[in-house]
Amino acid sequence: MDLKEYRDCKIELRKREEELERLRASLFKITSFAAGVPRSKNPKSFEDKMSYYLDKLDKHKEKLYEYIDERMEIETRIYMLPQKERDALILYYVDGMTIEQAAEEMDCGVSTFKRYKRKAYKNFYKNT
Repeated sequence: MDLKEYRDCKIELRKREEELERLRASLFKITSFAAGVPRSKNPKSFEDKMSYYLDKLDKHKEKLYEYIDERMEIETRIYMLPQKERDALILYYVDGMTIEQAAEEMDCGVSTFKRYKRKAYKNFYKNT
């Protein structure tokens, strides 16, 4: 996974976490309703809904764990870099700033920022 994929992964992770919360809310609503209401004539429909939501929840959890593992690996590699290189990588690849914006944020010239970014990129991929 490269750094741009990492940024996309973080966005996807947020979306999946939101979807998990929606699923949990749906499950809570269904179970709360079922707990207070006597069994209907068609209990199969309730069980089908519960099974559907639980399956969907499991699938999202699996994907979420995959993203978390990849994210932890990348963040570990990023934080092993020297501070200036790490800042350059994060500002440019993760936060999506332009070179000029990132150089201004780091309070350095554009050419200095490009050097930090180039070294960071090289060191980031050196151990993969």
